[in-house]
Amino acid sequence: MAALSFKSPEWKDNVVTEHDQHLLDEHRQPSVEKPAVRRGSVASVASVTEEAMGDSRGLALSFLAMVVVGLGNKIFQKLQTIPMRNYPNYLNLMTTFIYIPCSFAYIYPMTKRGVITPDQLAVPKSKFAVMGALDGLAGIMQIFAATYLPGQLLILLSQAAIPASMIMSRMLLKTKYTMFQY
Repeated sequence: MAALSFKSPEWKDNVVTEHDQHLLDEHRQPSVEKPAVRRGSVASVASVTEEAMGDSRGLALSFLAMVVVGLGNKIFQKLQTIPMRNYPNYLNLMTTFIYIPCSFAYIYPMTKRGVITPDQLAVPKSKFAVMGALDGLAGIMQIFAATYLPGQLLILLSQAAIPASMIMSRMLLKTKYTMFQY
């Protein structure tokens, strides 16, 4: 399989295989010829307004869905710890042992179908192991927090992750932020 290479500021050498290029081409929208409309006319303003309204509705629905799912996640996390107050370690292990098979239930068929290519599988797993270990540590801390803290503090604790990550990136990576990013 031949590979097309390109340069980008994020990666030194990125490689896009023919399979990846084919997938990218499939997801591109075909160009639709629109009738010529004079700039500033009522028809051009109406078409722009319709597109913006469609985008706004989709964005509003996505936002609403994320709020509902996030709220349900926090509520059910707190509800599961009420009867299991003395067993936070068991809750953590149970959620981990449910999460791992569910992940492989997606990865294995996608590998067999060719959606996940051998090139993607050849990526070193060490960085993912570090991310997985940190995610597991975060899961343990969340279960203990949900067990021993009231629900209001759980929300504030999760919101504190943003300024904490900004402070750590400032200290470790020497990242500079503008006033609007604070």
